[in-house]
Amino acid sequence: MNGRDGLRSLLSTLCGVAAISLAAAPGALATTTSSNTSLWDGSLVSGFGVSNCFAPSFLCYTPTYGQTVTVPSTDTTLDSFTFYADLPTNLIFRGEVYAWDPNTLDPNNAYAMGSATGPALYASDQMHTTTYGSGFTPQPITFNIPGGLPLTAGAQYVLFFTTSVDFAANAGITTTSFVGYTASDTYSGGDWVYIDDEGDPNQWTTKGWTHPALFFAGQDDLAFQATFSSPLPTSKAQCMDGDWKNFGTTFKNRGDCVSFVASGGKNPPSGP
Repeated sequence: MNGRDGLRSLLSTLCGVAAISLAAAPGALATTTSSNTSLWDGSLVSGFGVSNCFAPSFLCYTPTYGQTVTVPSTDTTLDSFTFYADLPTNLIFRGEVYAWDPNTLDPNNAYAMGSATGPALYASDQMHTTTYGSGFTPQPITFNIPGGLPLTAGAQYVLFFTTSVDFAANAGITTTSFVGYTASDTYSGGDWVYIDDEGDPNQWTTKGWTHPALFFAGQDDLAFQATFSSPLPTSKAQCMDGDWKNFGTTFKNRGDCVSFVASGGKNPPSGP
């Protein structure tokens, strides 16, 4: 992050969704949406970008911003996640998902509150925006995960976007980026975290990530949305002895579950 003076608040009009919502319709899979956008007032922070702490620019933007989240108890497959930002159109970035270790300490960073751990669980292709409004037109940036990403109920993960994988391609980009955030704690399952990785993705799992609220009150969560769905059975045995209930509200009863498996998914679940 570009120091503590890289903060500025701007307002935009954006319709939000419920902080945590459950949706299940007959014939559809149950979903849980974790989001704080209904509580976001449009505030944006400047500081995300390319780590250019070198001559001649010495613009020390932070290349990796993320939000830690807690996986719901039943809908444990992550299907997509969204952040809200106003980014230069030539800035290349990617979305990533890692497991999160909240106990990581960093002797070089008193404001660290954990780190990514293990291998990448999801990594998107290169992405870029098509419009830029100099901080006045934030847009949703959504990472859709093909087939969904099975995660562990109750565990924490970090969802983030980064310019560091494409550090060389982004060299020389100094235009300011803006990212949506909330000043108060609008999501109880995690926090905004970032890492000054100097364009080196290897640091994601070796250094502590900073939680900005620890040193500057009023920077608690990124404006975000994450959509989860129930995992699906692949064998009839997973439907027996009440195990069909392990898939949340996806199936109405055992027979509904068995029918889904037997048809190879062609007979959709009936829901609750």
